[in-house]
Amino acid sequence: MNTAGFEDVRFGQPIFDPKNSNVLYATGYELTDDGRVLGIWFCFNRPTGIWKLTIPKLPPTEDVGGKCTIIDIKTTQKLTSSHFSCRSPRVLDTDGRSLLIWLACASGGAHISTTTLHMLDITLASEKIDDKSLIAAETPLVGLVQEPLKDTTAFPGLYPSYNISLYPFTSYGHDSDRQHGVLLSSQWGSRTTILRVSLKDGNVRDVTPSTDGKLYSWNLLASDGGENFVCSRSALDVPYEVLLGRFQKNGKIDWHLPDKPNLRKNGRT
Repeated sequence: MNTAGFEDVRFGQPIFDPKNSNVLYATGYELTDDGRVLGIWFCFNRPTGIWKLTIPKLPPTEDVGGKCTIIDIKTTQKLTSSHFSCRSPRVLDTDGRSLLIWLACASGGAHISTTTLHMLDITLASEKIDDKSLIAAETPLVGLVQEPLKDTTAFPGLYPSYNISLYPFTSYGHDSDRQHGVLLSSQWGSRTTILRVSLKDGNVRDVTPSTDGKLYSWNLLASDGGENFVCSRSALDVPYEVLLGRFQKNGKIDWHLPDKPNLRKNGRT
């Protein structure tokens, strides 16, 4: 992909617009004044943003012949402000709407600070996205926790890994009133849990609370976009297990453990 005209940005994590194959959304990694690309390993505060890229119509697959093709970017638009370090764009296309979500941290702040979750409606984004929509997207769907925590059960804020899963969306309920949300793994105290964030109002729900006496840490693996999702968990005395979660119409979750390690007393399987 030819990025001539904006050599001070390197693009990654691209995802297509669900309604327009000539539009991409990507993370832009911005170079420093002396031309360096700063690393992102454990550093979520680097100068990065979410960009909209418009490309020409792609040639038919048979014309390419399996070879790499250089594509010139026609137009670009940065969707996020410089005081945010943004990453991991994902798109949900449902009920006639297209929603773009991403993670953000304070640019130049602590290396792994509290993360915020943002959302932008890109349903009518065939043209340039207007400034009013971009300003609205700066208000996070899930923001910082400003008040001191009263106890360990209070939501501490988002502390996910650098990326959320490739398709983290889920929905449940009746067809006339589907409840759409996004799942992500997040650090909560001394363990990692899985959170569901409502795309309607930003309500955060811990779907794997520590209530069974085991201090499990969880990791989201995949979701089918509906009621089902797959995750793994482990504890100090329990090796990794893979579980299938299924949302009921009322939002409760049925858990199924497809396979559980069989450990002998001597510690060997």
